[in-house]
Amino acid sequence: MTAWNTDRSADFRGPLDVTRAATVVVDAQGTVIGWSPAAERLLGYQPQEIVGRPLTTLLPPGP
Repeated sequence: MTAWNTDRSADFRGPLDVTRAATVVVDAQGTVIGWSPAAERLLGYQPQEIVGRPLTTLLPPGP
C-alpha cells in the first residue's frame, strides 16, 4: 500500500463528524423537534418518546 492509498482509504472524519453525532434540534421555545439515531443510542430515548417534549425532559432548567 502506498502513502497515496493510505490517505485515500483513511477515515479522517473524527469525533465531530455530524453524520455520526448525537444531534438534538430544539426550537425557540425549547421543544425538541429533531432527534438523531446517535442521540437515541447515546441517551436511550426513541424519537417518538422525546420529539415534541421540552428539552428540560433531558436537562434541568438553567439558573
